[in-house]
Amino acid sequence: MTVQRRVIARVLSGAEEICHRSVAMDPKISIAAVYRTLRIFEGAGILLRLEFGEGRSRYEMAEQDHHDHLIDTSSGKVIEFQNAELESLQEKVLPIWAFAW
Repeated sequence: MTVQRRVIARVLSGAEEICHRSVAMDPKISIAAVYRTLRIFEGAGILLRLEFGEGRSRYEMAEQDHHDHLIDTSSGKVIEFQNAELESLQEKVLPIWAFAW
């Protein structure tokens, strides 16, 4: 893995945020390198791309424990959370549906 890809892997979340944070660590990293690397990581199963609608998406490590997301529709801020009651309900209801987390 290249040095640039290692930097990008360390600052995962939204692609724009990844670019800004990566450039702060290595000014030679371009937005094209970020998007190319994200696609490579997604294709390799390292990352999951989560689509939240209205053009909002987020990248997360594929091996994370299951969790859910709350989205502030005004600011776009994403809050990750886990809740045992919600997990139990999802386990009862979701086997009949095919959802991607």
